[in-house]
Amino acid sequence: MLGGPTCPPSTVFAAYNRSRGTKDTQVWPFADHGGGHGTERHTQLNRIKDQGLLPTRV
Repeated sequence: MLGGPTCPPSTVFAAYNRSRGTKDTQVWPFADHGGGHGTERHTQLNRIKDQGLLPTRV
């Protein structure tokens, strides 16, 4: 998620750059705060699954 009027990209990337551990991000230039909305559902669920955060039963 890139951010939007509420969370400008500069703050999102500042937090990303300060965080430790494994990092990954995806930029949706025209999504504002929606992070790809439903059009990227497959990508979003795979990212959650790869981090071990997807429930065993969905």
